[in-house]
Amino acid sequence: MRFIDSSIWLDHFAETSKNSIAIIESSEVVQCSILSLYEVEKRLIRLKVTPEEIERALQFIKSRGIIINLNEDILSQAVNFSVKYNLSAIDALIYATAMEQNSILITADNDFRGLPNTEIINK
Repeated sequence: MRFIDSSIWLDHFAETSKNSIAIIESSEVVQCSILSLYEVEKRLIRLKVTPEEIERALQFIKSRGIIINLNEDILSQAVNFSVKYNLSAIDALIYATAMEQNSILITADNDFRGLPNTEIINK
């Protein structure tokens, strides 16, 4: 199963990547971290998107994907991934969540380049 990073959702909403649009609009069931909702909302607020449009975007993510919450195992693995791969806290938590789900992390974020079970989507 594919695990969608925040960058793919944001590219989809901005319509900046045909690859991201194709992934999101496919019939494949996808997963994402609860943290992606945080990252998407934060970015849309900074872009001065209206509250109504932000709510529609978040509802779309919730309806399109399976949202995975954090747990203690993910937190523990995230610490290890953060140190091993020099990831920020949120990136490490998202990556650890994808790995716990035995999924491939799909992202446009180069911070994940070279990590196992990760696919970088170019715009």
